[in-house]
Amino acid sequence: MLWEMKSGSPSAYPLEGLGEDHPYPCCGSWTADGAAFVFQAARPGSTDLWELRRKAFGSSLLQLTNGPLRHFSPVVARNGRRVYLLGSDPPLGL
Repeated sequence: MLWEMKSGSPSAYPLEGLGEDHPYPCCGSWTADGAAFVFQAARPGSTDLWELRRKAFGSSLLQLTNGPLRHFSPVVARNGRRVYLLGSDPPLGL
C-alpha cells in the first residue's frame, strides 16, 4: 500500500485509486502539476509501470509498460512528457 500526505499535514493516508490488482505498488513519482502519479507494481514474474491520474470524479489507471523487461524506479520529467526508469532483463526460468 502506498501512502501520501499533504504538505504541512501531520498525518498520512492511503493513496486511493490503485485498486486491488496492484498488490505490491512501490516507488513512484508525481508529475509537476500533481495530476498524475507514476509508480511500479509487481506481480508474479513481472514489474511494470502504471499511471494513476486523478480526475474530478474519481481516478483512472493506465498501464505504461508490459514486459519483457522488469521496470523500476520511475521518475517523471519536469515537463511531464517523459518517464525515466531502470529496466532489468530477468534471468530465464524466473
